[in-house]
Parts: sequence; structure tokens; C-alpha cells
Amino acid sequence: MDDPENSKSYESDVQMLQQAADSMHETPNNIYKYICGHIMTQMTATAGIKKHGQAAVDALLQEFCQLDNKDVFDPINALTLTTDQKREALHAVNLIEEKRSGKLKGRTCADGRSQRAHYTKEETTSPTLSTDALTLSLMINPKEGRDVATAGVEGAYLHADMEDFVILKLAGEAVDVMCQVNPKYKKFVVVD
Repeated sequence: MDDPENSKSYESDVQMLQQAADSMHETPNNIYKYICGHIMTQMTATAGIKKHGQAAVDALLQEFCQLDNKDVFDPINALTLTTDQKREALHAVNLIEEKRSGKLKGRTCADGRSQRAHYTKEETTSPTLSTDALTLSLMINPKEGRDVATAGVEGAYLHADMEDFVILKLAGEAVDVMCQVNPKYKKFVVVD
């Protein structure tokens, strides 16, 4: 922790979690409220733009630049799609996350709810930590004085190749941001 601000924020987080863990037998809701209200600070892109303005747009722009740079998308002319393909297209979900440091991070994922009938849970479960496991770890670690370190891989899921043909539909502000990232997408924009 070279950054003094991050260090202060981290120490404050540890102290608050320690206090919540110490009183866990009395008020477990304190821990839940802290975790959901302070650590898991994610909102829709629309809410993020409303709250943070241009800073949220810039965070989305960075996320879309990463998607474009890693060749995540191959644009498709909507006129070449069948009615079924258009109906089954997944919608992009754009989120803004407030980091502990105050920095904003854009996140984009596909809303796969419409695919649930086609795949088993085992086929779609991603190898990530469950919210319950994270919450328990956040309660246990400070109580036991554990040292915790985290690491991240930039665009971790973007490094994997998909075998299935999946259509992802960008809508609203996301279209404008994507076209700003790479003007090649402009000719694929349609009005539904």
C-alpha cells in the first residue's frame, strides 16, 4: 500500500468491519449494511451518470475501449438477422462501480436470463466467489486478524474464446459511447 489515501481507506474499512464483527452476535445487520452500502458500490450506468456526470461517462468509455481493443465484438448488420435471432439477442448491462479510492470503473456484461431455458446451471456457473462466501470472509477475516491481499487480471473473462454464437445488443447511451470509441460501429446502429 504505497498510496497513503488507499492505506487510510483500507485501515478505516478494516476498523469498521472489526467493529461490526465484534458485535456480530448482537447486530449482524450492521455487517450486511456496511458491506452492501460501502464495499459493493455498484449502480446502473444511468444512475452512475446521473450521480457522477462526465466521470461516469469516462469510466464507461474506458470499459468500451477495452472491449474494442480486445476484439470482443464483431458487429453484425441487423438486416441479416432472423426474427428469432433478434428476439433472443442478449442485452448488454452497463454498470458503474465506485472503487474505495473514489475512482469510477465501468463494467459491461450480458444479461443472460433469456438463455436459462437452453443451458443447465452447471454449464453457466462462472468460477467466481459467491456473495455469501465473500460476506462470510469479510466478517471472519477481521475477527481472526487475518491478512488479506487481492489481485486482479485486467479483462480476465475477455481472454477466453466463446464457442457459441451469441448476439449482444447495445442500447441507449451505450450505443453512443461505443460509437465514440470506434466509429466503425456507426453503420450498424439501427432504431428499434
